[in-house]
Amino acid sequence: MIDDVLQGIGAALKDEFGSDIRVTAENTEQGLSGPCFFVQLIKPQDEPFPSHVTRWVQPFDVIYFPADGEGLQAMYTIARRGIAALQIIEIGDRKTRGTQFSYQVVDDVLHIFVNYDLFVRTESEKYPMKTIDTNVGVKP
Repeated sequence: MIDDVLQGIGAALKDEFGSDIRVTAENTEQGLSGPCFFVQLIKPQDEPFPSHVTRWVQPFDVIYFPADGEGLQAMYTIARRGIAALQIIEIGDRKTRGTQFSYQVVDDVLHIFVNYDLFVRTESEKYPMKTIDTNVGVKP
């Protein structure tokens, strides 16, 4: 399921910024050369609900590595465009809305934070019925 969310984020960013900017979720040994996006799942949580329902809280950090010479104003513009693109993404055959958007620039790298929370129903264990013998009759 996390792979589907990563693909949805990548597709939304490619739709907004075109195929000129690379989007990856894989770690690289030598670092990334800009402009590109790196998508990272930060600290997922599972919150159980009644009736075998679980909410998966999935916070993502979408990191933008700018091209050489790209200033703060350009990164702020990319942040606003990125947040607009990530409002609703497609996960498999359904659409999901992002929540808790924020962004910041740290060490000349842009971080866009977004949560995609999903409710998932888990199957309960099924206990098959056993046979029972009964004696039914009328009292004299």
